[in-house]
Amino acid sequence: MVEIYGLKENIKGVRTNKYYQGYFDRCNRRYFEGSLPAVRVLTAPLLKITQLTQQQVEAGRQWVDAGSYGIAGYDENDDPVILLDRGTSIYHPILTKQTILHEQIHFYIGLEHKHGKTFTGQIRRLAALGALDKLI
Repeated sequence: MVEIYGLKENIKGVRTNKYYQGYFDRCNRRYFEGSLPAVRVLTAPLLKITQLTQQQVEAGRQWVDAGSYGIAGYDENDDPVILLDRGTSIYHPILTKQTILHEQIHFYIGLEHKHGKTFTGQIRRLAALGALDKLI
């Protein structure tokens, strides 16, 4: 169960995704030296979630990046979560892996940081380590 900004209708259809959880865990070890928290990687139909504005998502202060492909934050139990769009995860695995790396950076630098110089620096660091080699 995951609640986004207190809206109960966003709970339906949330599922654990073992494949992308494994990808997250491998990237955490390889590119973040295992420093990220134990983030659960879930999928759900995000159409309802993306109806929320970025301002609404940030108002709750527990989620960031109300994008079309994924969202990072903390569930109602304050456990770290990456919630991926199910359709994208099925039909566009490369985009989904890019999204996971993107959200990992948010956890690494802190959810309060947006897409500024610190974030961009981390994208460059991951690229230099080869994280994007098969994803672009």
